[in-house]
Amino acid sequence: LLRLPRTTQRVDQLVLLLGGNGGYYHDTIEFVSILAITERLGLDRQLPLVVNERPAAHMTELLDLLGYGATPLLQVGRDAPAHFERLLVTTRLAAGTQWFDPMLARWYRRRLVEPLGKLPAPHRKLYLSRARSARRRLSNEEAVVAALRPLGYEVVCPEAMSVRDQIALFAHASHIVGPSGAAFTNMIYAPPG
Repeated sequence: LLRLPRTTQRVDQLVLLLGGNGGYYHDTIEFVSILAITERLGLDRQLPLVVNERPAAHMTELLDLLGYGATPLLQVGRDAPAHFERLLVTTRLAAGTQWFDPMLARWYRRRLVEPLGKLPAPHRKLYLSRARSARRRLSNEEAVVAALRPLGYEVVCPEAMSVRDQIALFAHASHIVGPSGAAFTNMIYAPPG
């Protein structure tokens, strides 16, 4: 039997399940992208969003950049059951790292890159360093950087940047190189090709 606490958060108004997990890739591609569907359906932008307790800073910044900064967020704890009288659950446009609908990149570019105005031709060559990462670091990153710098690559650590700055950086990228990691999520802001 499931033992529920005596008090359960109860929400009677219509709300949208957004979710989140704190990971930059997953929050951006799997969860926040749900708003692409709701916008296409013409749903009210003030519809409260159900998110995990204490959403990551990158998620709240992304919501703000997309124009949802004033939208009420209903935070639900990981082990705290809640009762929703009317909960809107959409299909997802992505499934982990297995696939994502190409419409997502178009939506993100339209919503977050186009407002930057006319951009020059893509010209920045980026190497996505993992030097600040706690895991999956390259043992020979110095040699990799030494080989890339003469080719015009600049070393960047996107995790140390705001989401706004990451969007602006990748919107100018002509080449993106790196070993692995969530920083590659930002390719959705890069010019097609």
